[in-house]
Amino acid sequence: MNPRTAHGYLPAAVCAGMVLLAGCAAGEPAAAPAGNAAAPAGSFAAPVGSSAASPPAAESDCRSSDLSAALGTPETGQLSDVAVGSMRVVLTNRSAATCFVAGGISGRLEGPATRRWAASLDLPLDGEAGEVRIPAGQAAEAVLVYLDGTDSEQPWDPATLLIAVPGDPQPISVPWPSGESVLQGTAAVSGDMAVNRFQPLTVAAN
Repeated sequence: MNPRTAHGYLPAAVCAGMVLLAGCAAGEPAAAPAGNAAAPAGSFAAPVGSSAASPPAAESDCRSSDLSAALGTPETGQLSDVAVGSMRVVLTNRSAATCFVAGGISGRLEGPATRRWAASLDLPLDGEAGEVRIPAGQAAEAVLVYLDGTDSEQPWDPATLLIAVPGDPQPISVPWPSGESVLQGTAAVSGDMAVNRFQPLTVAAN
């Protein structure tokens, strides 16, 4: 297997069943929100005794357009003698108001069709997930656990990760890391450990 830096992003439930190259640890901090843009020259000043700031927007469900997505560094380990990879998927709320994600996220990997592999791989949510509140400028994250195909004789190399936000038919599209090969299916893994699935969304560490 090609060496990769382990950053400890596997969820605790998966870590318990794996011999990891590095132990589980806290994730990287989310990016700080950008500051407000300056008012254009010649704009009217607010009347004395009033506030120039707009009232806060009402909180609502997160839409794909409210969120930006970034992928963490891949991590590798073993699950039932099968190579498994994991990766943090960080969603940052770039809107002006707090929004909610209810029920977790799911997704799909897309890439070339081959004689052995299909052109896409669905990535459902593992289990059930509650509602996660994401304030403006802050982030939440989920861990994607997948079968690592790096050392396989017939690996599949996805090009894109599509992330589905509940209630929004438009997914968020993120380039999949080059050289991070995947195996489709779960037949090679015993037990009920989750592979080729998203773990529940949690608020990202500050």
